[in-house]
Amino acid sequence: WEQGVGAFGAGDGGIATAVDLGPSGDRYPTTYFRTTVNVSDVAHVASAQMKMAVDDGAVVYVNGNWAASDNMPTMASYDTWATTYRDGSQETAIRSFALDPYLFVEGVNTIAVEVHQSWKTSGDLRFQPVDLTVTYGTPPPPPPPAPGWSLTWSDEFDGTYVDTNKWNIHHDTYGDGNNELACLTPNNLIVAGGTLKLQGRKETVTCPSGAVRSYTSGHLNTNNKFMQRGGRFEVRAKLPEGKGLWPAFWLRSNQGWPEGGEIDIMEYIGSEGDKIHGTLHWEKPDGSHAQSASAYSTGADLDAGWHTYGLDWELFDAQGNPTGDGISSNPAVSVRFTWTFDGQPYFQITEFTSNFGYPDPFDQKFYIRLNLAIGGNWPGAPDQTTQFPANYEVDWVRVYQKNT
Repeated sequence: WEQGVGAFGAGDGGIATAVDLGPSGDRYPTTYFRTTVNVSDVAHVASAQMKMAVDDGAVVYVNGNWAASDNMPTMASYDTWATTYRDGSQETAIRSFALDPYLFVEGVNTIAVEVHQSWKTSGDLRFQPVDLTVTYGTPPPPPPPAPGWSLTWSDEFDGTYVDTNKWNIHHDTYGDGNNELACLTPNNLIVAGGTLKLQGRKETVTCPSGAVRSYTSGHLNTNNKFMQRGGRFEVRAKLPEGKGLWPAFWLRSNQGWPEGGEIDIMEYIGSEGDKIHGTLHWEKPDGSHAQSASAYSTGADLDAGWHTYGLDWELFDAQGNPTGDGISSNPAVSVRFTWTFDGQPYFQITEFTSNFGYPDPFDQKFYIRLNLAIGGNWPGAPDQTTQFPANYEVDWVRVYQKNT
């Protein structure tokens, strides 16, 4: 452990707030201790706990983020408050601190402990690390998202490679009409530690088509391997920040575009902070492209934490009953799309005018696409501030259908 004097947060934006039980100005000067711990397979960390012997109070940080704090109650003795840690003639209360597993990252993590005395006259600061335990657990089975829905397809990415029984891997350019800049390759799809990383890199390669590109990235789809008419579609992911980065989770039919329709469940422009986009595309009666879209400010740090991006695609027959794969073969006469962020709705579409008559083209099977685009008309090209490699990290993809 490295030792320093002063509040740990003093050099980190003042994020630390020292525990203080004494009158104003009576707190004993603060000392911090800091170490690092390596965590692998972070997606499967079930819990973390730190035990330490400390007199009197402590604040624990994981990677600069507040994790826990505690103080021995005023006038409490060690014997009545906690088990004691004996070092020679000194006895110091042992505290257990539960640490949020979502504060950890893959690889090296910084653990810092501020140690405080409540009173200047309390004596020396005492700190002895006892134990730091990171517990890994088997990923739980996909839970039902809500009463009335059943899981129909999922990928939890618990293996070591992309499951090609579920996914097609795109290997070439894509989005040339959008002026996207990457060659999409199988090497940019990394399955490890319970997650899938679609990794964007700055490197010059020649694509199978002969096109030379200065970036590489990854793109997957389930066309003709899994397709569903209606349902709930969700992805749990971390999104990369940076100019020119464009991760997406979306659905297409295997008809043409725009007549075949497109449902963009989540698109993120890496330079837009906390904002995500949900969009519906179709063909108007005059044959031109139409869309309806919403930009939603989540208030979240999308590259640092896991979040769930979802869509409920509900179809209804002439009697007003649900229809769709696994429910009924009745044709739909109406449709309702609801976009969600961490389970909370933020955008809904129920009406539009289509070239083929409402609710077409959305009364047919669609398949899933996951990709990390680099560059393009919308996000623009990366600049000197964009950090590579850039990871669009996916914990799972799950699809549900309404129960009959």
